[in-house]
Amino acid sequence: MGHRSNYAIVENGKLDLRYSHWGANTLPRDLFWGPPWALSFIRRQEPTNEWLDTRWCEGAALVEVDAKRLLLFGGEDIASDVVLRRAYLELVGSVWAGWSIRWAFEELVDIADCLGISRSGVLSDHDHFQKPLSAQPQRAGEWSESLASVRWEDGSVGVYPMECDADVLLRCGPALVELLRGFGAPPTELTTVPSEECRGGVHLVPSSKKIDFWLAHTEPDAQARVSRCWPGWAVTWHLDRFERHLDLAERRFDLAQPSPQKLLEQLHEILTPPAERHRGADARSAAKLLAREGYDVQIDARALVDAPQMVSGEERERILKIAVAAYLERR
Repeated sequence: MGHRSNYAIVENGKLDLRYSHWGANTLPRDLFWGPPWALSFIRRQEPTNEWLDTRWCEGAALVEVDAKRLLLFGGEDIASDVVLRRAYLELVGSVWAGWSIRWAFEELVDIADCLGISRSGVLSDHDHFQKPLSAQPQRAGEWSESLASVRWEDGSVGVYPMECDADVLLRCGPALVELLRGFGAPPTELTTVPSEECRGGVHLVPSSKKIDFWLAHTEPDAQARVSRCWPGWAVTWHLDRFERHLDLAERRFDLAQPSPQKLLEQLHEILTPPAERHRGADARSAAKLLAREGYDVQIDARALVDAPQMVSGEERERILKIAVAAYLERR
């Protein structure tokens, strides 16, 4: 139980590292409200001298006060939705005016790189890319979770909506080429997939052994991990830039994006919950219920500690209104 996160503040050349057992899922909301609120929130979390690693850390932020840089990842709704996350980051840019805002696509690895810490210090040995696949990828029916495209030897480009995450396609290695070839002729009509549904894509050029990919979600050390699955191939990771995949596939597919108003409605719901609650108290209540049913429950002491963000509902609405106005003005 828990959503572990690290927070790091660098100010006057000194590192202040903090830990939260519950903060990962709400991290984008907790830090949204500008530097004063974010710094106050982080400094109320538990001090620590140890970093989590990429297996256990589900969210993190680096706030470099002197350089005015914010690097973060986490959350639930925006974690794998490229278009929604981009709208969120644009709003953050208005609230954190004058700061550089960046998403940590390699999670703690990105933060370690910024701080000059060895990647090995935060990179877990747990590597799901090296695990054997339990089943081969299948073409999608009504629901497409990823897109594969291939420039075949005759110069034609085929696009194949897939029912699995892009991770699964990448883990196939070069065998993916023959798997896709076995699907037969790709659809001749334009393939359209909702952007919030598609979580990544892969483009292959077998004749020159090139693979380009993008991922909606974060992935520590992705370039190196995918390269190990594709020995002898030139591997390029485009982070979440699905636009590059569109170009490589000669725009034979499209990602249907929600309207700006729809995105703002989603973000308003994410950023302005009815009330912040003490999740440590929730853990204690859940443990009592399980104990009554005869379970032997042990609670990690850190699970009882929680320091929610204290921005009032009225202040959230005020800050968000200003950010939304700036967002709409740029449309």
